[in-house]
Amino acid sequence: MDYNSPGIRQQAKEALIKEGKEKPSPRSISIRAKKMLKLGGKGATVVDNIAQPETNIDIDKAFELLPIYIEMVVKGFCNGAYLCGEGGIGKSFNVDRAVERLEKEVQEEDPEFKITRVSGTTSPGEMYNFIYEHRTGVLVFDDCDEAYKTARGKDILKTVLDTREQRIVHWMSGSGLIRAPRSFEFTGRIIFVTNQPLAKADETLRALITRIYYLDFTFPKEQKLKRIFTILPAAYKDTTLELRTEVAEYIRDNIQAYPDINIRTFIKILDMSRFSPDGWRQLALNVR
Repeated sequence: MDYNSPGIRQQAKEALIKEGKEKPSPRSISIRAKKMLKLGGKGATVVDNIAQPETNIDIDKAFELLPIYIEMVVKGFCNGAYLCGEGGIGKSFNVDRAVERLEKEVQEEDPEFKITRVSGTTSPGEMYNFIYEHRTGVLVFDDCDEAYKTARGKDILKTVLDTREQRIVHWMSGSGLIRAPRSFEFTGRIIFVTNQPLAKADETLRALITRIYYLDFTFPKEQKLKRIFTILPAAYKDTTLELRTEVAEYIRDNIQAYPDINIRTFIKILDMSRFSPDGWRQLALNVR
């Protein structure tokens, strides 16, 4: 099926009409149909410009989709992605692994291409500087929520995430922290990795996120336990698979004893089992 399929074009037209476009042009329908088809084959659809995971997507499917979304951003299908959810389940690790692979792949054709990771609290001014310094590449903002909680930070994002062909970023007021020009063209893309789910973001930020891809990693304990079992064969190979499985099964059997679980929970208890082969179960009761 291609984007000219009557079924795909009808879905695209209906989505545009829902957005208030009473008579979508053939070109706008084609653009939307391409986006829907690009994601639809990978287990997702596009609704109101947000790449939405399948209705009852499980945690393993979400991690399958994550590198696909990142690749689409890196290769210019969209100006950004918002990847959110609780900490300790492997978002940042998998993002880093994907961008490292993609950076090498793109650099084979474009040696100047670069993906830059920014981690931790960043002010709007520093964000502006970073965006200028890496205006032609891809920026990964990991846990930098403070940078776009302010009105100025949101104004910057409104420009860099815009769908217009030309995106000119401005900084109008004076500041000794600003090293970049007062205006410049941004041709790059941005990936946000955050613990803040979209549902808890304010209305302005939610409106900005509708311009890019969105994938939520907020899951109940049972799904996070499933993820632990999924990665057991390939992770933490300095221990035996038998021990890793024993620890995971212990967490499963005592899941109600923990307010929450994640991969960090598993690692803590695994380390206890190595330190105290006979007493780790008692120690594990106090893990949080």
